[in-house]
Amino acid sequence: MEPKYTLGDFLEHLKVLKQLGPLGDVSNLIPGMAAVSSATEVGLLNASVMLERAEKIFNAMSEAEREDPLALDEKQKAEIAKIAGLHLDDVENLLLQFKHSKEVQTKLDEID
Repeated sequence: MEPKYTLGDFLEHLKVLKQLGPLGDVSNLIPGMAAVSSATEVGLLNASVMLERAEKIFNAMSEAEREDPLALDEKQKAEIAKIAGLHLDDVENLLLQFKHSKEVQTKLDEID
């Protein structure tokens, strides 16, 4: 059976990104990367906020919703947003990011 990339896997990847810490320090050591250092720092701050929101959304979902989050209808998404204390856009953005991440993971799995 093929490995299945889940919303839980996506959440774990976000946690790993947060644990990496300030990548801007490393980018300053690479020639030509100092210019993008401030953008990197902003991205890391956003990653922390994104992880916090992702955890709230994940915890607001039932087990069945976590199993197939891309099949959620608008009513389910709205209810998840309400339970999580977030906006519908937050739920939709997370699901879009998950969809893209899942597509990349599927392509990587095909390479193996």
